[in-house]
Amino acid sequence: MGADHGKQLEIDERSTVNQQALRDRDLAERAKLGDTEAFGELIHMHRGRARQWAEHMTGDPHLADDVVQDALIRAFLHVGTLADTSRFLP
Repeated sequence: MGADHGKQLEIDERSTVNQQALRDRDLAERAKLGDTEAFGELIHMHRGRARQWAEHMTGDPHLADDVVQDALIRAFLHVGTLADTSRFLP
């Protein structure tokens, strides 16, 4: 069970990651077409990770909040011009 179980977990993790990537791409495509609910779902799923990244980069939690808010506003305003939806996420 040991080695086979480890391989199965690795396959399951990759499958989950691939499913999430496909879901993200679908949501980004829908958001690009004007679906604000799809955009909101993307934000709900990924805002925390963006916030962590911004705080890591700035070293300041308040500035990180501002950076993420500014990025999300820009993304919302320009999502319709997104040429490659796979690049929506960091």
